[in-house]
Amino acid sequence: MNNSIFTDVDGTLCFHSKKHWVEKVSKWVSADLPIVKDKLNWNTHECIDLSTNAYEVYMAKSTIELLNSIKEQSKVILVTWWRPSTVHWRRSAFSNVDWIILENWWNIYTPDYKEDLNWKSLLAPEREKLEEVSKYLSSLWWIQDNKWRTSSLRVRLEDNSHKTKEEFKYLIKNLSLPSELKKTINIWCFDIILNSAWKWNAVNYLIDKLNLDKNWTIGIWDD
Repeated sequence: MNNSIFTDVDGTLCFHSKKHWVEKVSKWVSADLPIVKDKLNWNTHECIDLSTNAYEVYMAKSTIELLNSIKEQSKVILVTWWRPSTVHWRRSAFSNVDWIILENWWNIYTPDYKEDLNWKSLLAPEREKLEEVSKYLSSLWWIQDNKWRTSSLRVRLEDNSHKTKEEFKYLIKNLSLPSELKKTINIWCFDIILNSAWKWNAVNYLIDKLNLDKNWTIGIWDD
């Protein structure tokens, strides 16, 4: 089986109540599955509840059935920003996937939910450079959102009320990074990421590792 599907999760397979225009309209039905309404077209779906303390998130039962049918013919590989703890929390819901790429956390999980140590070792030199930059930013009194992040760090203006917008813009423009790292900017979020930890690199790594046929490889994302 050399054909494969790489798919995003949030917004593609699962939907957040606040971000993706869905709401729970019935608490429980048969098999303890809630009914969720899509507020864009008013369709309703029987779902499994994957909510956390931070947000409500649901995956339609029909999506699980579709993944099961695809799994019979293709490898199914998730590409997501989940934390490692979220992988284990949602493990039963995604028992029909083969591999999981955690794009922001420096991890690739095997089908038996173990880390791919070869991928981890490939990123180790870049990770060291990221730690050096983090220490440098701390010395300049920049507060960073890097809790649980292993392949990136984020500096947000809202976390640095002691800094001005001008200082934030200056940091983005003038911070010099080693060749092992990259910058990305999303509104008032400044991310510093390992070069090799980008989705495309991880996808190519697994294509080569699993000897997949690129002509029979599909990627699905909502953004």
